[in-house]
Amino acid sequence: MGIIQVKLTRNGEHSIVNKTNLHGIDYDFEEDIRELEEPENTQQFYHVVSSPDSAYKIRYPDEFGDLPAKDRLKSILDQRGIQGRPKGSLVNKLKTPLKEVSSVSLSLTKPENLDHNDNQRNHFIRRASPYTIWFDHLLMQARGARPVEYLKLISILSNIGLYLDGLFAVDTAGSTYDFSWENEWRVKDQLPFSELDIPAIYVPDKETGEFTTSYPEFTFLPLEVLDGQNIGLITRTHYLEHLRERERRILSAVDPSQLFEGDRRLLEKESILEKLIKAHRSALETQA
Repeated sequence: MGIIQVKLTRNGEHSIVNKTNLHGIDYDFEEDIRELEEPENTQQFYHVVSSPDSAYKIRYPDEFGDLPAKDRLKSILDQRGIQGRPKGSLVNKLKTPLKEVSSVSLSLTKPENLDHNDNQRNHFIRRASPYTIWFDHLLMQARGARPVEYLKLISILSNIGLYLDGLFAVDTAGSTYDFSWENEWRVKDQLPFSELDIPAIYVPDKETGEFTTSYPEFTFLPLEVLDGQNIGLITRTHYLEHLRERERRILSAVDPSQLFEGDRRLLEKESILEKLIKAHRSALETQA
């Protein structure tokens, strides 16, 4: 079986280490998660909830119809999941069985790139919406997320019988527009989640209170933080707090005295996270 090995670089991009015919992808999420513990690495998985007014949704309508992006986000949170849809020109232009290949799209990028100065690379402009869900890397690992590979149509069709399982993460290279800047990843079929899978959700500044009241189990951040000089520190702090909450939930379900020696690192990790969070909060207060 051919394998594409994918490795993240420290500048937030992914590179192909070894490539053959696309049957599957071996991606080292564990190394990625370890790198996230380094302060300079703030790239995360983001899903920007599209508006029905976006060019893509106008061309390919979905089950939400004319529902505004804000209400789409509420529906996603109520359902605790995102339903996949046929993605890209390959699946949407060709007939069945490809039409049945559905997926959920996300971008692996740094938070400051969401509202990019270049309108052609601005996620909010392309999706005609600022509502953004930040997903944990561990969830992406568990759900089999894969980076999208853009290939020539003839190459895909000539090998289509060999890698149908990975077809959800393959698309045709555009002749007039380069989509590679999105650093798009896809999860096959659908993306169910819990509050422990989402470090935070970005919403318009004046709506944070409304969302927090309606969904207190989630953390909502105002969009204004994306314009601040401390966005890296803020992202890092919330990620650490997210990890701490996850560790606490794990520990609350077990008797610490019954932990195996190798699992006692959970107790150590919570202590380390607590110290790191205090240091980051102190730094934020100093720079405020």
